[in-house]
Amino acid sequence: MPDEVKLRFANCDLHDTFARVEITLNNEPMTIDGDSVSVEEMLALKRYTFRLRIVKINGRIIDRDSYAREMIHDGDTVQVIYLMSGG
Repeated sequence: MPDEVKLRFANCDLHDTFARVEITLNNEPMTIDGDSVSVEEMLALKRYTFRLRIVKINGRIIDRDSYAREMIHDGDTVQVIYLMSGG
């Protein structure tokens, strides 16, 4: 078990509850542990590695340079749209 997980649970008892973020990701419900999660963390969590993509939170397009600081909160609707070309 990673050290960070051990530290997170080290001082809890049976009555502690942990925050969870309930979001809709690409029209599917998703639950993430914590109060919020950055776009960058969510992309890593879901292993979304394709570089040509657009991320929208509640209909607002997120600039790629803002992925690390743009936070996703409980109740948000997130869309990850991949850009494809072809002929």
